[in-house]
Amino acid sequence: MDSQSTIAGIFGYLASWGIGLPVLALALTALVIWRRTGSSHILLTRLWRFFHGKADCKVPAIGDFLDEQTAIHQFRFTTGIQIRNVQQARRLASLFRADSEMLNRIAAAGPHFDLDAMQLRPQDRLPRLFGMVCASLGYALAVWSLVAVLVALTVDRAFLRITATGTWLTLDTNYAKPMSDSKGFRLDACKPASLPPDTGGFSSEDAAAICQAFGAPENAPFIRTSIQEQRWMLGILSVLLVYLIAELHRWLACAKGARALRRQLGTRPRDSPSTAAEE
Repeated sequence: MDSQSTIAGIFGYLASWGIGLPVLALALTALVIWRRTGSSHILLTRLWRFFHGKADCKVPAIGDFLDEQTAIHQFRFTTGIQIRNVQQARRLASLFRADSEMLNRIAAAGPHFDLDAMQLRPQDRLPRLFGMVCASLGYALAVWSLVAVLVALTVDRAFLRITATGTWLTLDTNYAKPMSDSKGFRLDACKPASLPPDTGGFSSEDAAAICQAFGAPENAPFIRTSIQEQRWMLGILSVLLVYLIAELHRWLACAKGARALRRQLGTRPRDSPSTAAEE
């Protein structure tokens, strides 16, 4: 398939999502909130208010608890630091009120910063350089695989392999083409007792197998079904790859943030964090 048909296929595939774009945008927003806060509390609160109204809880103890949880998740969303209680937020504010940039550095370190001890975790518990290199290679491979899968989703052809010879090809209801620059051949050129006049880059054995399996016109529904099943599988694979890429990106970002914080400040963000005010 040439580059022009590939690009046209990508734009046509994206255009088919036009109706679902608002829903997709809403889902992505919810995903960002969930990822930043590590909880569905804000989403469920908004959903409750959508159906029940904006009236506050009439029970003071429950209302205070829900307000506290909302404040905790608001702190998580705005700073990226996954505090567990209000006391941790107060200690952070007390230690770094005059240096708000430090909150960004702590957020970048993620789980490698101990919020109870208010210090970076020990050296032997931080990610090692070898692990980061391996994760980076996995990240690059996952990104490349996702691009290949997304391109394959736009192609209205089935990707098949001839078991006997190991040859890969693409196939639609009219044409068979090898996974190379060769042109392939039309399926209607298959004859009941002979090969097509020009096998288009396939070996005689491959062309005979293709004609035997797909040369008859009644095989067209089978080919279309194969294309649809392939798209479902590629769609699921693309979701898994997106999740893997997001997790690897998060892990690498936290690892780099932790190593940068250690280089800059050592094991403690302040010389004496134990003197921080606790309430």
